[in-house]
Amino acid sequence: MAIYKGLEATLHEAFWGDRGSDLEVKDLHRLFPDFQGRALEVGAGSGRIMRPLIEAGWKVDGIEPSPEMVEMANDLETMSQVTLEEFQPTQKYDLILLTSYVFQLFPEPKMVFDKVKALLAEGGKVYFSVFIPWSEIVGEIPEGDWLLDDQIVLPTKQKARCWVNFELDRVRQTLTRQHRYELLEKKTVLETTKTTQEIRYYTLPELELLAEKFGFTIEQESYEFSDKYDSDAHSISLVLG
Repeated sequence: MAIYKGLEATLHEAFWGDRGSDLEVKDLHRLFPDFQGRALEVGAGSGRIMRPLIEAGWKVDGIEPSPEMVEMANDLETMSQVTLEEFQPTQKYDLILLTSYVFQLFPEPKMVFDKVKALLAEGGKVYFSVFIPWSEIVGEIPEGDWLLDDQIVLPTKQKARCWVNFELDRVRQTLTRQHRYELLEKKTVLETTKTTQEIRYYTLPELELLAEKFGFTIEQESYEFSDKYDSDAHSISLVLG
């Protein structure tokens, strides 16, 4: 699983903090009304999903491999800096959350499903969200070119930019994304961080086969974080039991 570092970590919330997290939190409340058990969020980042759930009364532990992201969540006492592979809790969980498409950052699903099975309490559920990169697949975004993805002005009056390019492997169904983050003072680039992420993408039938292969059944589906079916959805969320 990719570990956020440098400007990718420190600017993460400034760029992406309001992109979909509110919708996903709202959908979690819809999917799990009056949840009373204990949940674990895998790849919890800075706590942008975990924090509002806790504020709503949920009991949630979080694990995150990036020390910089964990530092941003230092107000959350139940956050730990550890990878899923290394995580050895003293309890089982009633619900395991792989939010914000984190499932797709793991190179192989087998390790994830095997570990999740070991962490689940009897009768426990698994939730994960995935996205399908339709814009890249159908060629709406040019492959191999650096494009300005976003530009923001920080409270310090400095400017931050995020550039992106990608390569698509349709045989392996992987999207390799490169990001270049820049911090600028006027027109001078003060700092740059380049990162690479390989993301596996799946269609709904493939997710159904994966769930069955590892002994789960799909109990609920969500499209674009809503209960309305959308065959062209970029975002799909599943609840497995």
